[in-house]
Amino acid sequence: MKAERIILSLIAIFVGLLVAGGAFYIYQMTKQIPDDQADTITIKSHPTPTPRSANFLSIESPKNESIVENKTITITGKTVPKSTIIVSTVSSDQVVKPSAAGNFSLTQVIDTGVNLVTVTAIFPDGNQQTQQRIVSYVTEDF
Repeated sequence: MKAERIILSLIAIFVGLLVAGGAFYIYQMTKQIPDDQADTITIKSHPTPTPRSANFLSIESPKNESIVENKTITITGKTVPKSTIIVSTVSSDQVVKPSAAGNFSLTQVIDTGVNLVTVTAIFPDGNQQTQQRIVSYVTEDF
């Protein structure tokens, strides 16, 4: 008797879902949308690419938020040839010119603790780009 009630309940739920689904389908198919409320969708066949700047500055080392055990760090990167690179910390500033391929490298002495290293590239067209790295000098073993 109990199993019959469960089977009968499941059949009733299934029939109810079919009736509700059918009613919803009929409602959606007979619904009229006025022309002034109809949405129009415009699809562009070809997206317009955004122009990219030829100027760039990429710092390869040091990585941001790195911890070093030497007071002297090496800053390396790549940029547009004939740019001017300015590396600034709280205690000093250095200027370097990249190679003909755009690579640059210099050593910088940093203070004990957390240091903010700012690298600015001034491009031949007068524009500039700046990137910063946080480098911490510690003498403790972890």
